[in-house]
Amino acid sequence: MTKTLKRRFIVTAMIAISFLLVVLLSIINIINYWFNDSESDRILNILADPHAPFHLHRSPSFPGDNNKIFSPPPNDNTRLSAIQFTVETDSNGEIFDIDLSRISTISEEEAGALFKKALSENSTYGKIESFKYKSVNLSDGKTKYVFLDITTQQHIVLRVLIFSLVAGLFVWLLMLLLVVLLSKRAIEPIAKNIEKQKQFVTDAGHEIKTPLAIILANTEALELRSGESKWSKNIKNQVSRLDGLMKNLLTLSKADEANNHIQKAEFDLSALLIETTHMFKEPAQLRNLTLEYDIPENISLFSNKEHITRIISILLDNAVKYAKSETPINIQLTKTEKSTQLFVRNECETLPSCDAEKLFDRFYREDSARTQKSGGYGIGLSAARALANLCNASLSASYDNGSSITFSMKF
Repeated sequence: MTKTLKRRFIVTAMIAISFLLVVLLSIINIINYWFNDSESDRILNILADPHAPFHLHRSPSFPGDNNKIFSPPPNDNTRLSAIQFTVETDSNGEIFDIDLSRISTISEEEAGALFKKALSENSTYGKIESFKYKSVNLSDGKTKYVFLDITTQQHIVLRVLIFSLVAGLFVWLLMLLLVVLLSKRAIEPIAKNIEKQKQFVTDAGHEIKTPLAIILANTEALELRSGESKWSKNIKNQVSRLDGLMKNLLTLSKADEANNHIQKAEFDLSALLIETTHMFKEPAQLRNLTLEYDIPENISLFSNKEHITRIISILLDNAVKYAKSETPINIQLTKTEKSTQLFVRNECETLPSCDAEKLFDRFYREDSARTQKSGGYGIGLSAARALANLCNASLSASYDNGSSITFSMKF
């Protein structure tokens, strides 16, 4: 149980930490991208309209950033340091001047090719490869296209992304180490409380066995002396119910320990299933039920025989108690190359209104079934699933045809 709690605590904590890291790194990179993109737009506007006053070129900044910490005010150095080239066209759209004095990485042919791409987009502003461009109409009918190299900004965005991912991974691993180291202390109070509860159930179960046995013995002695009466019969029925309840509680308490070192051995599952099914023939006949089974011979299983027997008994007992009178109970065993499956199917008077998975909740029973007529306790299926988990098997339930329920166990 302690290992299970630690594992769940670590998984839950790391999911929360991972979510926070993803949100934090996403915000950082989005803001960084926005600042670099806005800054390149600002520089492009300055280059496109060099005669506009500098104060008209707004720089991106956080609210209240009066000192423009994140983006300094523009000046002549902003224009001189920008890596850019310009293309001017006449009134007919023909190139008559290409200025490459502020860039050394491209030729006139390459500049012309970039201009043609920009012209084909039929837009005054855009982005082509690693350049942003903007067109400005000059007073003499000419048009100037300014191309700003944004390679540096792209590298900054990429570097921040890589560094943030590396830092995020380092922080995640560090947090994982801390969570693992602190998990034992974090779950210690819960684990102790659960252990005390399990110990109480175990101790109470063993203590109750003795008075139950005495009550049953005294009742049988009274019957020998005075004969059986409806009161003595009721006493024996209630003692039997309490004894069954304590057995299921003890089964759950042991299963909750999640002991992965249960004893396993190979046994004949087909023979065990037939033998256990025969034990329920008489109770089924009392309710006018028939047991129909399809169990191939010589299907073996490597597991804990005692636990598997208990699971089969719970499923058959549940079917006999809640099956519609004068209907068959189907038991089927199948085997494939990958798995072995057991199916127990019965028709119901009325299917439960809840989801089939809720039937495995402890002490869950439909309101209409909260009586002692069926003899159920509401924890049998919980115990069966807990035992199935110990045996590395899966136990599930499903509704079929609107009138029957099927329990399937996959090994």
